[in-house]
Amino acid sequence: MNVAFISKIKQAFPVDKERATWMGKFYSAANLSSGFCQFGLMPRLMPLLEPRHVWVFMPTLMSLLNLFQWANDNVSLYIVSSGFLLMKTMEYSLRGTVNEMLYVPLDFESRYVGKEVIGMFGYRLGKSGTSIFLTILGTIVECGVSELSMLSGGFALVWLYSAHRLAPFVPLRHKKERKEKGKEK
Repeated sequence: MNVAFISKIKQAFPVDKERATWMGKFYSAANLSSGFCQFGLMPRLMPLLEPRHVWVFMPTLMSLLNLFQWANDNVSLYIVSSGFLLMKTMEYSLRGTVNEMLYVPLDFESRYVGKEVIGMFGYRLGKSGTSIFLTILGTIVECGVSELSMLSGGFALVWLYSAHRLAPFVPLRHKKERKEKGKEK
């Protein structure tokens, strides 16, 4: 989505100064929306939601957004930037919150090793691998926003499939709370 976003920005604003101004406003909006979600919305919603459902919600939303972008022949900058803004907002606020909630029921060693392994292989290596893949793809084939949206949608569907497969392994909070109340008695 980042590459599609940058491609659409370059089309819309050929002058560097105008593009930089627009990008500054965009990232201001991304930081404001993620701050609002992280400090205003998430503390109120997360006690009501199970982390496993949020993990499935994120790739579902991204898959739908990418499908919408891909289905539009001449997608506008605002549609692409809205999808990218939502992705950045979820990355900055929602994903971090849910990550921490997944590790809470684990013992110290599992929590520490799990965070390191997922941080290294799942996040950093995933980003690096995607960058290498897109670089190689860009040298072989010219990709427009529609093709990039389709590719992003494909990756989002893989993410969605993985989230559905892994969700049953995430402990439910209400079962843990019942167990803890039983121990107190």
